[in-house]
Amino acid sequence: MIQGLAKQGHKHVLAVPIAFTSDHIETLFEIDIEYKEEAEEVGIDFRRSESLNGSPLIMKAQAEIVAEHLSRYVIRSTLNNLSYLSFLKTYSI
Repeated sequence: MIQGLAKQGHKHVLAVPIAFTSDHIETLFEIDIEYKEEAEEVGIDFRRSESLNGSPLIMKAQAEIVAEHLSRYVIRSTLNNLSYLSFLKTYSI
């Protein structure tokens, strides 16, 4: 892929690995090291966007998704409704 971009005349590449919300071995090694080395060999300035990691924005978004799913379960569940409602109230979800 990187060699193909170089053949097309691209000089700069910004990788935005949207499937990775936090840094881990695949982003740190494969993308940051291997892809960067491959890009440098063909004269491309290769960079990766910063991962969200512990960003307040991603934490809030994930909490909202969990809260939405929990609220659906609470409405549908006939067992333990009070304990789930108590959990939601306790943690202000």
